Amino acid sequence: MHHSLLLLRHGETEWNAASRLQGRGDSPLTARGEAAADAMAAWCAARGVQRVVASPLGRAQATAGRIAARCGVEVETAEALVEMDFGACSGRTMREIADAFPGLAVAREAARWTTPWPEGESYADVEARMREWWRQSPVPFGTPPVAVVGHGAAQRALRRVLTAESPEQVLVRMLSGTMLWEVTEHGACIEHDALAAGPPLSRSGPATDARR
Repeated sequence: MHHSLLLLRHGETEWNAASRLQGRGDSPLTARGEAAADAMAAWCAARGVQRVVASPLGRAQATAGRIAARCGVEVETAEALVEMDFGACSGRTMREIADAFPGLAVAREAARWTTPWPEGESYADVEARMREWWRQSPVPFGTPPVAVVGHGAAQRALRRVLTAESPEQVLVRMLSGTMLWEVTEHGACIEHDALAAGPPLSRSGPATDARR
């Protein structure tokens, strides 16, 4: 059995369902999001998870709380796991963003990892934040694994920190629904679906780019 840790995303929220960027804003889990959180909780309990670390945002705490309760532990909060700051684009749909910030899509297409959102962060900014957190407070790889509950964009940046994958490789992967990323101590990333029986989906993940 390899030593690893689990990267999870919060369950679907009302803003997710409305296709609105959340960032540092927050909205409650939908019924679908709660069901996904419960499925991930059952999966983590079956793996014997004994530690749950989460972003401070409400949607991550709600998801982590369900996982921790199922595993019989308390949620630990790590401020660094907070979602990417979408700045002036938070709360808007991609169509609204295109209308408000003409040219942003072209700039991000050319340099998506390093281009910041207006008044917000870039993936490179979040990666730097994650690297500093990992340097100061590393979460141990282990058996059973530690569950790290966060957000779509921020977990991409953390995956970049923990593996040898390039920004381009990371950007074509996205956590959603009941999907989990298991990162091994050797830098491999194995993708699981908490509702699927049988072997993992893949060792690198499908192309499910959300264009964020």
